[in-house]
Amino acid sequence: MPRLSKGKVLLAVGFLVGVAGMPPGGSPLGAIPALAQTAGASQQAGVGAPVLGKEWIYTIRPSDTLSRIATRHGLDLRRLLAINSLSTRKPIRAGQQIHLSDRHIPPAPQGAAIVVNIPDGLLYRYDGPQVTVYPVALGEPTDADAADPKRWRTPTGTFKVVEKRPNPVWTVPKSIQEQMREAGKEVLTKVKPGPDNPLGTRWIGLSAWGYGIHGTNAPSSIGRYSTHGCVRMRSEHVEEIFDAVSTGTQVRILYQPAKIAVDGEAVYLEVSRDVYRQIPDMNAHVQRLLREAGVKDRVDPAHVQRVVKARWGVATRVDREAPTPFAPLKPPATPTPDPTLSSAPTPTPAQETP
Repeated sequence: MPRLSKGKVLLAVGFLVGVAGMPPGGSPLGAIPALAQTAGASQQAGVGAPVLGKEWIYTIRPSDTLSRIATRHGLDLRRLLAINSLSTRKPIRAGQQIHLSDRHIPPAPQGAAIVVNIPDGLLYRYDGPQVTVYPVALGEPTDADAADPKRWRTPTGTFKVVEKRPNPVWTVPKSIQEQMREAGKEVLTKVKPGPDNPLGTRWIGLSAWGYGIHGTNAPSSIGRYSTHGCVRMRSEHVEEIFDAVSTGTQVRILYQPAKIAVDGEAVYLEVSRDVYRQIPDMNAHVQRLLREAGVKDRVDPAHVQRVVKARWGVATRVDREAPTPFAPLKPPATPTPDPTLSSAPTPTPAQETP
């Protein structure tokens, strides 16, 4: 990752929906590594946030598949498909070029060591000048069969770590026991540590009672909105977080589907899916953020509209000097047959060179 220069002016603007104590209410990412980068001077001073990651063009190789490309580069396959208007059902060709991006705008921590942004599906760990990003699974948007269809949503607010348990026993909440009963499954009250425990190897309890950050016995679920409200992580990632936090560590859970960053003359916009349907008009919401950031006259309206409509979930430039975000790339040229080769006689065994 490139180091951000101290002279860069960075600004992050977002919208927080919800307060502490708010009642709780895809495709998997695959083996996604954590993304780490050193923050710029303004981040360290608490002024703003850097733009993490990069955007680049990749040329497909003969043995590639889209899933392999995403895993190799630590990318969300769903986002890779979206920014290139591709489908896993559509064949790709060697020599074809595609856009890749792991660029994100981390929310301002405001004193928290851990920040989770629900629309991103990401957890940000702040350690001095270092920002590390982890993919997570979060609460289901709706449970249509429940009296409270929003009961499994991840709550927003500012919380503290209140307990840490390695190899935890899962005491199954009564609400989940009832769900097991309704589904005709065996009703469990406790699950011992081990491969069948959905909490995985670590539990980090939060001051929002019943909620926490934990591992998983189903790593393919990371990247989905499929939990009962907790923040679920891959085992190797939650073990890093477990070692990095202590009782009293502050954790912020935000709802920021749109974020803006300004880096010198460049203006970045990141828009994710409004998974909990909190923003009635995303276009109006983004226009308000641009005004608040004082950059509305510096952006290309067509670029902004393209990003808002697509909701790729990665940061991209929208200033007037920027190219069209993720513009379609030229297909690889079809090789022209060599007429001299096509007319050559087929060699006999005696003519073949060993």
